[in-house]
Amino acid sequence: MDQDSFIESVNNVKGIRESEPNPSFGRNSHVQQVASGRHSASARKLNKLNTRKNALRIATWNVRTLYQKGKIDNVNQEMDRMNLNILGLAEVRWKGAGSIRIGKKTLIYSGGDKHERGTGILFDELTAKSLKSWCPISDRVVVAKLEAKPLNLGIIQVYAPTSESEVEEVEKFNEEIEKAKSYLWSQDIKMVMGDFNAKVGDERVDDVVGPRGTGKQNERGNRLIEWCQMNDFTITNTWFQNHPRRQWTWMSPGDRTGNKIDFILIEKRFRNSVKTSKSLPRADCNSDHVPVMCKLQIKLKKCKKAKIHPKFQMDLLKSDEELRDRINVAVKNKYESINNITEVEELWTKMKESLDEVMHEHIPKKE
Repeated sequence: MDQDSFIESVNNVKGIRESEPNPSFGRNSHVQQVASGRHSASARKLNKLNTRKNALRIATWNVRTLYQKGKIDNVNQEMDRMNLNILGLAEVRWKGAGSIRIGKKTLIYSGGDKHERGTGILFDELTAKSLKSWCPISDRVVVAKLEAKPLNLGIIQVYAPTSESEVEEVEKFNEEIEKAKSYLWSQDIKMVMGDFNAKVGDERVDDVVGPRGTGKQNERGNRLIEWCQMNDFTITNTWFQNHPRRQWTWMSPGDRTGNKIDFILIEKRFRNSVKTSKSLPRADCNSDHVPVMCKLQIKLKKCKKAKIHPKFQMDLLKSDEELRDRINVAVKNKYESINNITEVEELWTKMKESLDEVMHEHIPKKE
């Protein structure tokens, strides 16, 4: 995608100038992260067979706003083009919270009282069938839980305060993430993703930050690393060797410097389930951010929907004398037909079936 579209920005994160004026040129040579001992054709075929059914493509994207005519359709089309199953959204700028259908997809969103901030998660048609529950925490945090094998998947989408925010707002944001985590079980696979407005640097830090970051670590990045260390999370898109333009997530205005401030975090014990994590710079929705995608090796399950039994307007029995007389006659006739049954269990079954038949035949259902 043309880099000129990434100049404008609403964030206040200073970038560190790279040696190349445009990091998307990527003239340096790169090698594959893992070298296979198999023949290249057979290795590709085996990898495709192993990951085709169980790989889940999850991404997060600061779209700057969905409060524009046609913007949601733009994001919807880009999600299809990127072949994503789940797309977390930051800076949605919708008021309130709810769930709506976007074509064949399902969007859950969490906003405030104004058209500011806001988060959301967009699920494709098949993935939405595995959505077990979700909760809008605030206009900066939303959490969703999907039924999967071998463990359920919990996704927390966030939009962190900018560097200009007060300390109290940052602390409140951290509390909201903890609240979102409390909605998930301890054995669930937990992912936290979104625009963190932080830079974690390009040097490895324990098992939290890998050597594939960009720029220099700042104060907000240091706090994010400390949080990951305390909660046993790792930052996935700092571990994989990718083309330079697949490393940065936000372009600094004016100086054309690529920065990495959007991240996908996962618990360390599930890090081997992440097969790749990278930026997708070709995506375009008039935002200065680009989406970050990870491929997670997991299999979703369809949620079993409980059978909804029809509710009857039983209050009519008090006000409608004619209806009450008809039901009395119908029940009496049903009981006379089972009067000769002597087995207790059979009698109980027949009585229950008779009452159900009378209710369905005579009592109107609630709309």
